[in-house]
Amino acid sequence: MSHLAKIQYLIAIWDRYQKIAKKEKGRILDEFCAVCGYSRKSAIRLLNSPIAPASVHNRGRKPHYNQKAIRDVLGWSHLRANFI
Repeated sequence: MSHLAKIQYLIAIWDRYQKIAKKEKGRILDEFCAVCGYSRKSAIRLLNSPIAPASVHNRGRKPHYNQKAIRDVLGWSHLRANFI
């Protein structure tokens, strides 16, 4: 099963999983694990998390630059501090 097909299947059963009682969630988990090949714990994480586009999640640290060091390297030390 392709990755795109797994995502489409997850979206199809996500709403149903959210609405049913805890006792019935086991059946959906078993079905999802059998069809997609996920472990049970991974399936639980996917079905309990909100469905959001992948581009929303920005990973990693934002770059932080020392402006004084940049001006010194570029030879712009005579320019105002807030120019860069």
